[in-house]
Amino acid sequence: MADQIKVEASKCGGYLHLKLSGDFPKLLPDAVDLHASLHVLTRGSGRLRYLVDIRGIGQRLSLPATFEYVSIAFPEEPDRVRTAVVDKLEHLAHGRFYEQLMQSRGRVFRLFADEAEALEWLLSDDPCPPR
Repeated sequence: MADQIKVEASKCGGYLHLKLSGDFPKLLPDAVDLHASLHVLTRGSGRLRYLVDIRGIGQRLSLPATFEYVSIAFPEEPDRVRTAVVDKLEHLAHGRFYEQLMQSRGRVFRLFADEAEALEWLLSDDPCPPR
């Protein structure tokens, strides 16, 4: 996995909890490599629900780079995975863009500032409501 990112993973009940910290890779190929590593980790867990805490991430991709990253790393092939991401309030505007990209690619994906709210949604069967 990319040297800049530290990943802690733990299986909790019916979901996988990932906690990421460090700086997101600056270069798009490195970001895609990071995604590939995380994909192997998540799929290997046997879980289909993920709670991803990215409050420890410092550096982020720009909005244009985020669009390109999602376009490359997430093909328009919806899967059965349900993902709740927890981020800091100051990153929610950028995160909403990411959330919209993921949902437009058929993903069941939501962004939250509150971990308890994220977990409640993750463990429910509620669809992604419009914001």
